[in-house]
Amino acid sequence: MKDSGVFRIVEKTSKNDTKSRVSKGKRGEIIAAKYLSDLSYDILEVNYTAIDSEIDIIAKDKDQIVFVEVKLKKTKRFGSGFEEVNIKKQKKIINCSKIYLRDNKYSQDTSVRYDIISIDEGKINHIKNAFGSIY
Repeated sequence: MKDSGVFRIVEKTSKNDTKSRVSKGKRGEIIAAKYLSDLSYDILEVNYTAIDSEIDIIAKDKDQIVFVEVKLKKTKRFGSGFEEVNIKKQKKIINCSKIYLRDNKYSQDTSVRYDIISIDEGKINHIKNAFGSIY
């Protein structure tokens, strides 16, 4: 597994001060990365940025590259995290993923998947193939 830095953040902070020292987004990414790692995914990148977009987690699930958007919500009062990943956000993630694949010399035949992990009120919800590269 590539050393992405996510686990170093957790190691450097105690359980009591993780919330105060790590942003809400980072907390969600730490939880999601741990969840994926526990499912035997290899974490390749965290917070990959290209042009004007970011992918929260890039992982490998067997022979498939998985691009993961993470949403952390304390309450569902304004909807779930899944609902925040609109078409505009999906297009940005897909475009960013294409740059990642090109820059890391993956072939055009590489199998990819776009997942969303929404952590709603402390519960992890993982949608595989949440959207696809149809644009």
